[in-house]
Amino acid sequence: MKAGPALEPGSAEWLRYLTASKMAAVLGISPWESARSLGDLMVGNRTAPPQTTEQGRGHYLEPSVVNWVFGQHPEWDRHPDSGRTFYRDGLDWAAVNPDALAVNRETGEIVPIEAKTDAGDDVGWGKPGSGHIPIYYAAQGMWTCHVLQLDWISFPLLGKRLEFGEYVLRYDPKIGSAMQRKGEEFLDILEAGRLPELDASIATYESIRSVTPDIDGTDHQLDPRLAIEYVDSLDALEAATDRHGLARNQVFDAMGAAKYAVTGEKKTRQTIASRSRKGQGRPFLLKSKRPLDRTLIGAS
Repeated sequence: MKAGPALEPGSAEWLRYLTASKMAAVLGISPWESARSLGDLMVGNRTAPPQTTEQGRGHYLEPSVVNWVFGQHPEWDRHPDSGRTFYRDGLDWAAVNPDALAVNRETGEIVPIEAKTDAGDDVGWGKPGSGHIPIYYAAQGMWTCHVLQLDWISFPLLGKRLEFGEYVLRYDPKIGSAMQRKGEEFLDILEAGRLPELDASIATYESIRSVTPDIDGTDHQLDPRLAIEYVDSLDALEAATDRHGLARNQVFDAMGAAKYAVTGEKKTRQTIASRSRKGQGRPFLLKSKRPLDRTLIGAS
């Protein structure tokens, strides 16, 4: 485990490495970045966007979250290299910079820490003490353990109700090795002068907007197959929008004054939708916050 000065996100040096925060994009599971948008960023086709409000909030709150988790572990001291960037011998394209690094003063065990804040609905987070965390954070944690060659990582969380919780993600060497192969494939594409394939994500759309910001007034002759695919997709979108609108209104009407629309009971129970409102305003319909299992609908 080699340590160096902390890499500044967005810097030229930071762009050279596949850091833990980039791995979810490489795997196609990031809600903020795609493999294509990350590729555009790393080869210099676009610059990193300004810090979002959520990122700014995390920047100020996460040190306090780190302090909280140290308070839960009196057996921990801060590692002398806490806050630095770490590298692994034989993996010169990888780097990680966890928010902190703890060392157990009794056993010498080293534990990386990634502090998180979530002002949303805490979707993806299970019970504190578990390893049930959003998949994109799991990728970040697994890559951190893989590079540091450590057994587990602590994810302390400050949730929307200002409640603290700690989550524990244990390293799986098979997953770590698979992530390494995906990282190597991603970098091979960039080194060959190519970019990852386009996908349907908003991140890729926004990256294209940034890469080509000008409008020169010329015509571009589309491949007829692509033109037909685009027109057909618009027709399908309109049909899907109409279908959803009807189903939404039918569910809303069927619920009457109920709070939740559910299917099944006990183990097969699922919340399909819910009615809510702001203040004394008129109610509106919300989709389920959690993924739905179609196989349970109608099951006894």
